[in-house]
Amino acid sequence: MRILVTGGAGFVSSHIIDALIKKRHKVFFVDNFSSSDGSNLIHHKGGKLKSLLDTRNGLVATVDIADLPTLDYIFSDFKPWIILHLAAQPSLGNSWLQPRQDAVSNIFGTIAVLDCCVKYKVKRLVFASTSAVYANMELSPFSVPFMRKAGDPPYAFFEDSVSRNNNIDPSSPYGLSKLTAENYIRMFFPEHIIFRLGNVYGPRQIPLGNNQLIPRAIKQILGVDEVAIKGKGEHTRDFIYVDDVVKGFMKALKRGKPGTYNLCTGNSTKATDILSTLKEVSEWDGDWVDSVHDDPRLHVRMDNTKYKETFKVDDFTPLEEGLKQTFSWWKEKEKVIVDD
Repeated sequence: MRILVTGGAGFVSSHIIDALIKKRHKVFFVDNFSSSDGSNLIHHKGGKLKSLLDTRNGLVATVDIADLPTLDYIFSDFKPWIILHLAAQPSLGNSWLQPRQDAVSNIFGTIAVLDCCVKYKVKRLVFASTSAVYANMELSPFSVPFMRKAGDPPYAFFEDSVSRNNNIDPSSPYGLSKLTAENYIRMFFPEHIIFRLGNVYGPRQIPLGNNQLIPRAIKQILGVDEVAIKGKGEHTRDFIYVDDVVKGFMKALKRGKPGTYNLCTGNSTKATDILSTLKEVSEWDGDWVDSVHDDPRLHVRMDNTKYKETFKVDDFTPLEEGLKQTFSWWKEKEKVIVDD
């Protein structure tokens, strides 16, 4: 297949490109390199990847997806069958500081992609959205019970919540811009898969601002930075290993009824549990610094039943195994020897 990946130099998308190339798909990616220096795909240098190259001289170009004329040229030249749309302004914190740029990237960039998808008759669009589109269930009177287990929070975010509007209420400009992008996709391109991702972690994830608990914590373990853990680590998220997300995108190339799916584990884990496991994995006995939790969404738990049934997925990477792989990558990246 001829597959164009937007934001291809990023954390999740670079892993997807690895999988696409392994399956011998023809891959082309676009990126403005605002949050990546391109090193995530350096191992493909030498012709295995056509990565936004000027076909006349092979030099890498930088393109923003909101630049419609350039994007149009790329579509007309490459003629993609499928679009994996992961380009975005990814930082919740930065969306408050620079809401205009957040909207340009996440809303207008998506509209430009849609314009080209329609014009060039793309067969399918797969979009990476976020759990940030959902309401803060701690504050909302609309609680939804779902397969509650002992110790679990009594709520969950359902995948069909497009029709359950009481679950949709973003608490940040980032969540709002991603939700708006979702709605444009639904209106203009019926053949779509929208994946609302849990908190993805794994190798190549570089923390942006104060987001991304796991890489920030690992950097403290390795002595690179001191990290303030918000709200004493009592907040919960659905942490999903990057390989499990890649699996979902690969399946979506051919399978799946158009619609919206929660690509997540279906489990909610406290930040303190993540940190405890990291200490065990790394054999680190240091302490974390507490700070105020400034995200109103204290707890996030998502229902992935529809995703598992549609894409025939039964298992996910165990948290301890995913954290081991992630820590090993960071240890090598920082070239730090951690004392026994």
